[in-house]
Amino acid sequence: MNNVIEIINVLPTIISNGPNEETITILRNIGLSNDEVDEVLDIINQGIGRAGLYKMGMKQDQFTGYLDEHPVFQKTIDLILNSNIEFQTDTDGLHPKLKKGIENTVTKEVDLELLLSNFNNPDYDERAYALYDLIKYNHPNVRLLIEQSLFDKDEMVQITAIQGINENILDDDLIQKLIDLFQGTKNHTLVSNLTHVFSDFSLRESILSLVQKLTSDNLMIVYDCIVCLGEIGDKNVIDNLVPFKRIDEIAIVYDENGYVKQETGYTIGEIATRMIKKLNNTIKYG
Repeated sequence: MNNVIEIINVLPTIISNGPNEETITILRNIGLSNDEVDEVLDIINQGIGRAGLYKMGMKQDQFTGYLDEHPVFQKTIDLILNSNIEFQTDTDGLHPKLKKGIENTVTKEVDLELLLSNFNNPDYDERAYALYDLIKYNHPNVRLLIEQSLFDKDEMVQITAIQGINENILDDDLIQKLIDLFQGTKNHTLVSNLTHVFSDFSLRESILSLVQKLTSDNLMIVYDCIVCLGEIGDKNVIDNLVPFKRIDEIAIVYDENGYVKQETGYTIGEIATRMIKKLNNTIKYG
């Protein structure tokens, strides 16, 4: 994207205005196309959401994303956290965690039964948000809700369920469900979220499935699996990673308009080399 400096210069005004006609005019006047305007507004939304999560107490090292190094994204976070700027934004379509971050509110009284009713209603547009709140406010059947949601038809519901897993509910049955989902999906977004769970909890049970997934045609999936295997830390997988040192390509995901939605910071070969080095510095499992 061009005109980054110009965008940053008008960022306080854009954040204050929100995605209204004045904002769109400002962005067009600095030379952005309609598609670029939409991209900038989305980046700002994501930045406001991330800043909200930080305000709620979540740590910066809990998050990784394709926008992390984007100057507009970083400047948005900085303005929200370190200034008195008031903001307007559009939360439609954001992941529940980001939406909650933007709202940055705590509801004292929560109607869990209403949330459950909304979640169970197939015609309800915001089932993922309902599930997020059911997890957040610890519904008595939260584990069962998460387990059932792993195979939901709504991808956002699946992602919310995966991200809602914690050590209090993670048992052998749920681990197997996660592995079953991982084995059966070609969706790189689901794979990315699942590999985070596998690595966060050092789930050695997932190693065989991760190695098998290295044959995927999707380089983003391959990348995530390599990283996950390195993080789990079993030296036995080194031989499986060695062939990937020769792949001098980065993994890229494009959106429906052909724009880059996500890309990796390293080539497949570079990340494989880094993970092999990491594994060589770990104690081999018995």
